[in-house]
Amino acid sequence: KSGMNALGIEPSKDAFEYSRKKYKCNVLNTTLEELDPSKNKFDFIHNSLVLEHILDPKAFVKKCKAMLKSKGLLCIIVPNDFTEIHKINVALGKKTWWVSPFEHLNYFNQKSLKKLFESSGFDVVYESVTFPIDLFLLMDQNYLNDPEMGKKCHSMRKKFEFNIKKATALEFK
Repeated sequence: KSGMNALGIEPSKDAFEYSRKKYKCNVLNTTLEELDPSKNKFDFIHNSLVLEHILDPKAFVKKCKAMLKSKGLLCIIVPNDFTEIHKINVALGKKTWWVSPFEHLNYFNQKSLKKLFESSGFDVVYESVTFPIDLFLLMDQNYLNDPEMGKKCHSMRKKFEFNIKKATALEFK
């Protein structure tokens, strides 16, 4: 709708087929690592909840850089792990739910992510966080063990984010 020519990359065969059939997306069933940077150049690369699953995040970020056109932008979204909110919840007896061996190979916070980008040749031009959904755990809204509560908390988190944006108060975040 915005006039962009988008290309999705999806390594999961099921998700690849689903996105092609349901949404008619232009998507390849491959990984970024398998693409040739000399043949694939992009103005913008967006990775959401991918980097924590990558064996070598620095090589991945450098590959992204090689695939960007001059003045191209890279947007990466990762979970913000080992925060003060996590520590408080653990002190209150909650398990370390965000630690996910086998699925998550890497854990990031804003400082480590910024260091990774800068050491890979990027200038960080913008960084942000989302609503810390783990605050709900501090309010005894245990979405970890209750899928319905999880949906409710996620809905409230989204409403918070949209209202902050609507009020043009992004600096509040």
